[in-house]
Amino acid sequence: MIDGEEQREGTGSTELWVTGGDLQALRISGSEMVGARRFERTVALVDVSEGSFYLIDVFRVAGGSEHAWLLHSSFGSVVPRGIDPGPVLRALPLRRFRASPPSPQGWSVEWRLEDRFGYLRSDEEVRLRATCLCEGTQAWLAEAWVSVSGYRNEVAWIPELMLRRSGPAQLRSSFVTLIEPHGGTSAVRSARRLPAPEESVAVEVELADGRRDLILFEDAEAGARGSRRTAGGVTTDAELCFVRFRGDEPHSFELANGSLLGASGLRLNLPARSPYWSGGVGLQSPGRRV
Repeated sequence: MIDGEEQREGTGSTELWVTGGDLQALRISGSEMVGARRFERTVALVDVSEGSFYLIDVFRVAGGSEHAWLLHSSFGSVVPRGIDPGPVLRALPLRRFRASPPSPQGWSVEWRLEDRFGYLRSDEEVRLRATCLCEGTQAWLAEAWVSVSGYRNEVAWIPELMLRRSGPAQLRSSFVTLIEPHGGTSAVRSARRLPAPEESVAVEVELADGRRDLILFEDAEAGARGSRRTAGGVTTDAELCFVRFRGDEPHSFELANGSLLGASGLRLNLPARSPYWSGGVGLQSPGRRV
């Protein structure tokens, strides 16, 4: 949301589409819908095991002077960790606002979902955790109105998270969030955003089983597309790069629209940029899982 305005009708475009092995990704752009210079979202889904995964959401916005990123799940309660929001008044179609001052990255909010319609077994539960990887972003918690049924006059309020930034006109923001659904035991031990050149985004994710993931998102507007950059010990020219480590050694990788990768003992240098390439140490293959 830009300057509190609702989105308008407009056309958008798909800028990136990756259907890989452990990595799936999509980028869409729709600046016409908000009348701003940039309104672009990239979501990468990363498989951890057969039954667990996480998402990295990178939402880039340019225009206006106030940006708000919102996320809700379903019926249930929400528990913040690393922030302590207090009550505030706010004129939006939400209620029971609580806000915290701008905070460093790493805090999280976890939804504990209510099985309102009886879909789960008695021993099952569903949770959703959102970890903010933005520096100096204000966190707001509130409740959003929903219609439970289109056939009955039944309404409810569900918990909602809002990340907010404000500044001068033509404000630029990059909201970076790790989102993970789980059944009570998270597959993610920790996550952090690493320093990266030219406004690229680099995220390091420590998994509960000891493996480590590094995901790099290029920002094509901030520099020359396909330029070489290094973050977290990984060098690449890819639009999107995913490397999974076991200990200090890279175990597998996936590239989208790239030709170069360097990470510890792993070296890849293709003769031309490839739409997709995956592999492991000593084994590479375009377009398939290895």
